[in-house]
Amino acid sequence: MTVLLLLACSSSYEFAKSGSVNDATGSFPPGSLRIDVTPSASSGLLSQSRILLPEDYAEPSTQTLAPTVTVSGQVNGWVTTGWGVDVPTTLAPLDAALQVWRDNALDGGVATASADAGGSYTLSLPAGERYTMSVVPYDGDIAPVWYQTDLDFTTDVPRNFALELGSPLYGRVVDERGQGIGGATLRVHTLDGEIDLPSAPFETDATGWFTTRLQGPGVWGLELVQGSIGGRTLPGLTTEVRIEDESGGQADITVGDTYAPLVEGRVVDHEGQTVEGAQLRLTSRSLDAGGTYTAEVSSQRGGELFVKALAGDYLLEVFPAAGSVATPVASLVRVPGAGLNLGTVTLQAPVTLRGVVEDAHGRPVAKAQVSAQQLGFGGYVFDAETDGAGRFALEAPDTNYTLTISPAAATTSGAIGEFSRAAASETQTYALPEGTLVERDLVDPDGAVLAFALVEIRSANEGRLLGRGLTNDEGYVALAVALPDGDDTGTTSDPDDTGAEDTGDTGR
Repeated sequence: MTVLLLLACSSSYEFAKSGSVNDATGSFPPGSLRIDVTPSASSGLLSQSRILLPEDYAEPSTQTLAPTVTVSGQVNGWVTTGWGVDVPTTLAPLDAALQVWRDNALDGGVATASADAGGSYTLSLPAGERYTMSVVPYDGDIAPVWYQTDLDFTTDVPRNFALELGSPLYGRVVDERGQGIGGATLRVHTLDGEIDLPSAPFETDATGWFTTRLQGPGVWGLELVQGSIGGRTLPGLTTEVRIEDESGGQADITVGDTYAPLVEGRVVDHEGQTVEGAQLRLTSRSLDAGGTYTAEVSSQRGGELFVKALAGDYLLEVFPAAGSVATPVASLVRVPGAGLNLGTVTLQAPVTLRGVVEDAHGRPVAKAQVSAQQLGFGGYVFDAETDGAGRFALEAPDTNYTLTISPAAATTSGAIGEFSRAAASETQTYALPEGTLVERDLVDPDGAVLAFALVEIRSANEGRLLGRGLTNDEGYVALAVALPDGDDTGTTSDPDDTGAEDTGDTGR
């Protein structure tokens, strides 16, 4: 398939004063940092990220933020008769969703827009290089999904698209008796491309037939989206489709038994009291008729649960109601064709996580924020703060956790630390790691200081938070961080430390 990308000429804008711009994908050298900056609203600049390699962050450095650029233009596509018959008439405006993003960036570095009825769109994003851009037509009969990597957006420039036809894919969704299923929802996505970008959903007609368009030859996934239609329960199914040439091909999906038996039960807490608003989730491990299925429901008054699910083996999870710290439960269950009565599901009592937070020299750390994130069960977070003796007590469900402990003021003798913790009530001691001082002077594209900008430092490869703070009225920030991947480059606490309080203050 050929895609015409019409570009106006533009000059390159260099804004990487030190380190490297967030323009790379994949892994970085051990010890690399990602600096996320959220400027104040008055600056008119967008949030943005920069990768800082180990050799670049040992000394203070000025960081110039990228200006905001506007990318705008029009999206057009060929109009066809559909049903796999390629009869292009003329280029017409496309109603489509557009997205521009960059990996390893704050919030994914995403800018999104929808083309209007005339095919026009406008996107605003920080000037930069090696972006990925996608165009997803809402009507897959007209044009396929399109994307391109390694695009540079360094100045305001019109970018117009003329999406060609691509390859047609058509077929039918039928039940086990060969009857067409109308109104079934499908998507397609590539299985052998650089990114997995799904198309917009499309539906079968009243007789079960569908048509859509693909970028061209390759291996594609044709996905049936789970749902309920006219009393039928459809599982999620993905069929691999291999398109050999521009002529396209046909792919049919046969759905097995669509009868969904009833799953019922009752939820109580550890004291035997019924629980209203508890959440039940059934996630299929293996369905008798093939495919995947997920069912979710909230308990009603009296703790009663009622939900339908296709026959098969499931992971059952029951979560407490919002605001509760009761312990969720999980187990493997089988849903037979005759249905399943779970009986009484009991949410166990919470536990109290107790601990003492110390810095790298054994001194208690007061007013540290302790965030305990559940491993599994939705990853809920429970918070506490240490007292003057560095102690905390946190009531939470009886599960395993990752604890992130953030001192009120990170210093070279106590930076943000991350710890694993099994639920237990005995007191545990957490020693914060030594920190390396990372200093930045932030300025806008015109060289003016950026006061009161939020700066967060994360490990470039894992995205783990290492430090957070605001620039002062001179645009300066100094954060003590524990370097990722065991790197020990930079300025840490003095090995001859006498026990005097270390604030990490540089006098600015």
